[in-house]
Amino acid sequence: MQDGGAVSCRPCTGDLMNYLAVFKGRSGCLKCQRELEADSVPVKVVNTPRETGYGCGISLEIPSEFYGRASAVTSHCDGFRGWWVITRVPSGTLCTRL
Repeated sequence: MQDGGAVSCRPCTGDLMNYLAVFKGRSGCLKCQRELEADSVPVKVVNTPRETGYGCGISLEIPSEFYGRASAVTSHCDGFRGWWVITRVPSGTLCTRL
């Protein structure tokens, strides 16, 4: 699903809301992970929810308070496809395309 709607997806780690950076390829994702870590942005490599309709199988999950810095870094990462918001709700977890 790539139209900006919210869909149910896998559980997120930790916080009630995190951001998911989705990439076309694994090498671009892992290179961007290193760039984010060098900029002191906490990042986790996670499986890409199939509901995003994108990707190489892995994405980067970023805590919401680091979205601004992470967005500046990912804007020039190879293969970056976009941001999704991962939100915990009482019925599970939602993925919403930004």
